[in-house]
Amino acid sequence: MFHDATRLADVLSEIKSDARYLKNLTYGQVRRGHPEGTIQAHINELEANLHTVESYLQRAGTPLDVCTKVTLEILIHVHDSFKAEAAPRVKIDDPRSHASLAREFLAAKIDDYNILAMVQHHDVPWSLYQQVQKFGSYNQGRLQHLCSQISTMQVFQLFQIIDNTTLGKVTPNGQSSVKWFIAETSSLYSGSVDLLSLANYLEGSLSQKGTSRLS
Repeated sequence: MFHDATRLADVLSEIKSDARYLKNLTYGQVRRGHPEGTIQAHINELEANLHTVESYLQRAGTPLDVCTKVTLEILIHVHDSFKAEAAPRVKIDDPRSHASLAREFLAAKIDDYNILAMVQHHDVPWSLYQQVQKFGSYNQGRLQHLCSQISTMQVFQLFQIIDNTTLGKVTPNGQSSVKWFIAETSSLYSGSVDLLSLANYLEGSLSQKGTSRLS
């Protein structure tokens, strides 16, 4: 990443103490894709996913470096935290969207185009996957544009795994936007982490959690 771990940790601390951020955490109710309800509950779920990912990668001999971990934490805390202020049903790149507002908020705290791009485009893979599910194809130009904006694809792929392996996003038949996105962007990834195995592991953990909730 383009910042050292201390600087990233300072940014994360600033986010967590920001009054505007804190005000938005109670926003949200149970809805399609987000059965957890509030922004705070979503953050809690993703923090648990990050912990599971970190433990898995440690056992696999490919531990997260500190900068990547803190970057993922920043993304977790910022990406959805401005839905309360967003205009309804606007496009992701609209300045009134929750993604654009999140990027604007974070840009005041850190000057890193890559991290800001990940915040801005975090919902694009899910949107493209919905096109595939509905029409059998997707806007390839939009995916190419996304990939051109992000210089650390592994970090973005890890965040996709964390953000979209939730009870509201994974379907019972085992298909997921995460595994689709990993397959579509595999040529851009050259790291040592087996992302597909990681995604399958996290989905398995999620399935166990869902079963325990129903029992």
